[in-house]
Amino acid sequence: MPLLVQSLSCDEQSLKLSTLHTMYSLMSDAPEIIARQVTSLVPILLRLSQFQISMKIRMESLKCLGAMTTLPHHVVYPYKTKVCKTLADSVDDKKRLVRKEAVKCRNKWYLLGSSTR
Repeated sequence: MPLLVQSLSCDEQSLKLSTLHTMYSLMSDAPEIIARQVTSLVPILLRLSQFQISMKIRMESLKCLGAMTTLPHHVVYPYKTKVCKTLADSVDDKKRLVRKEAVKCRNKWYLLGSSTR
């Protein structure tokens, strides 16, 4: 898992994208592994959600952030405010598909901890 997290910081875009796909799969297949890495993953995913070079990387990082809301509440709730504030920039992205994914992700984070879930 540390190698996957580290690969999100490399310069190779195809490696970032494939790692994001893997992370997204791990969110549902092995949430306990992802839960241990939340402290390092959230800042990286937020940074990648504003990665101007690739729309696909922005979208995949937003999908991963949205999937994180399914992790145990006590693990992700401390990041709610930071994530919602940072996603405000993604909601105003120049690409419609990124904006759409950002709105879905931000709504999931807003609903985190509410009684409607």
